[in-house]
Amino acid sequence: MEDTRVASLFDDMPQRIALELQALVAETRRKYPDVRQSADHLLAQWQADADRTVSELQSCKDPSSHALLQMIVLACETRSPKVIQLALSLLQSSIPLRILPDTSLATVIATLHTLLSAPGRTDVDVQLKILQIVSSLLVTYANVTSELLSRALMLCFTLYEHSRVVVVSSTAAAMLRQNVMVVFEKVQSEDQSFDAIQNEDAAVNAPLPVGTAELPSGPVTLFPCAADVYHLLNDLCALADGQPAQFLPLDTLSKPFVLELLESVLTTQSSLFQRHPELVYILRSAACPFLLKALSKPPASFSVYIRVMRLVALLLCEYHKEIVLEVEMLLRALLDTLDE
Repeated sequence: MEDTRVASLFDDMPQRIALELQALVAETRRKYPDVRQSADHLLAQWQADADRTVSELQSCKDPSSHALLQMIVLACETRSPKVIQLALSLLQSSIPLRILPDTSLATVIATLHTLLSAPGRTDVDVQLKILQIVSSLLVTYANVTSELLSRALMLCFTLYEHSRVVVVSSTAAAMLRQNVMVVFEKVQSEDQSFDAIQNEDAAVNAPLPVGTAELPSGPVTLFPCAADVYHLLNDLCALADGQPAQFLPLDTLSKPFVLELLESVLTTQSSLFQRHPELVYILRSAACPFLLKALSKPPASFSVYIRVMRLVALLLCEYHKEIVLEVEMLLRALLDTLDE
């Protein structure tokens, strides 16, 4: 049933894109001739042969000559909320079909950042559409990694931190929880791709290493998705400790929220820690120290105290085999807290 519904959505997508192009042509007919001309030309191609147009757009690797991408960029430069909404709807509809090549992702994310250069003055519907697009990009494009991933996540963090509209900030928080989980799940897919290698031909298509994590036991090679998780987890622990992040350009983040993100990761990704010693090292070197610090002084607020306790309980119950010494220290600190 689910597969049938997904297939139906994909079958309807070309027709939906045609309708969105028609709406964009109508909206830009008078004030924005450049956008209208680009949309009209693409619509004519689409109506003549949608499959061929999709194929041509997918094979166009140069962002500067990609008809759909350049039309969307032009529309986003108009500063018209209605035109921008229509352009972003087209962008969102094109992502599942992978009409945009991988080489265009940097341009897409940069365009979305431009729209958020003043989050408080951006149309609410545009802000919500940006959140949806980011999630779709992370799910659809495997190579949204490293700096691209950081910039994509920052769109959500920006709206969470700075939007003046409650529905936007709460939606951004929900999307961030989901997107962080997607980033961690990609590591599992990356690990499975290595497990499936059985010959040299398969090894040719395997991801290439992008760096190393320096551990006391020696360096650990990091592949793209594993490197993203390593840096992201490090940042979450730093932000929870009141320190600036490195991978994400964030100086601060709401402590209750970052503790919630950490709890979600530790609750759902325990199997990942069993396979990746660099993640266990972060628990030892970053997570446990800030939890010990939190237990040693009066809580800043009840919401922070509750979340710290839940994290401590989670480490005691689920990670005691990986971080034996640190768990003993946490248990001792917890007992001291109860005695007080």
